[in-house]
Amino acid sequence: PDKPVQVILITHRAREADVKQSLREIAPLDFIAGDTQLIRIERFTG
Repeated sequence: PDKPVQVILITHRAREADVKQSLREIAPLDFIAGDTQLIRIERFTG
């Protein structure tokens, strides 16, 4: 319980602006120990 852990969330299809807004709301919470990051996952069909 004394050490931070990484949490990875993969959401359903969502607008990037909405995801970024969520990260802005999550980042200042007192239990967040590090920087929040967004890694975009795209599906390419061909």
